Amino acid sequence: MNFNYPALNILVEKAAGIDDLRWGMASLAEHANSRHLSDEWKKTVAAQSISCGREWAEQIRGQYPVQSPAEILKQWKIPVVLQQYKDPEKSKLIQFAQYKGGSVYVSNNMVATIRRQTQMWNLEAYLGNFDPFFILASHELFHHVEAHNPEIITRTMKIPGCGMLRKSGCPYMASEIGAFAFAKELSGISFYPRILEVIGIYDKLPERAEQIVEEAFLQNTEGTEKRR
Repeated sequence: MNFNYPALNILVEKAAGIDDLRWGMASLAEHANSRHLSDEWKKTVAAQSISCGREWAEQIRGQYPVQSPAEILKQWKIPVVLQQYKDPEKSKLIQFAQYKGGSVYVSNNMVATIRRQTQMWNLEAYLGNFDPFFILASHELFHHVEAHNPEIITRTMKIPGCGMLRKSGCPYMASEIGAFAFAKELSGISFYPRILEVIGIYDKLPERAEQIVEEAFLQNTEGTEKRR
């Protein structure tokens, strides 16, 4: 039990009330190649990336109205590999899943951790029923879509540069924001999928789990960042 940090169910309840746009803006605010953006730019990039992810999910769901994300991956002949990744004890760079070489890799230890924490803390009371494997696989399916559609907006949108080290171009996090929106729509869940990260790291990195939620909560979609 992490007595110095909010209980996981309290964090998840707060996280579940944060809208997708604020989650997306928080992702941009924390990543180096888009941290310099104004709130208005973050809002624009996040909104366009979310719309892109949703639209592609709706298109695919129209083709496969009842299939699970795993079944869609099978239909598309995309291999899915369960893989053991390192626990997040020594690094805050945590691997939940990835799309690489035409295959989807999902962390079986993270899926197990999320399922265990969900049951232990009764998190379905705040999130509804969900399968973390399907959500993670859906996220990576979007990266497959991107790889086969080079003109997709999450890879081609342009943002202004800032200073010598930041060139104008598409922010890396646009792809991730689109993938989260895609996974949410395709999986039919009510919450932003990054909440799985909060659940997955809470035992080992409770401070980081709280920080992720707070940074999203503090984003102001009116264009001015809230302060504590």
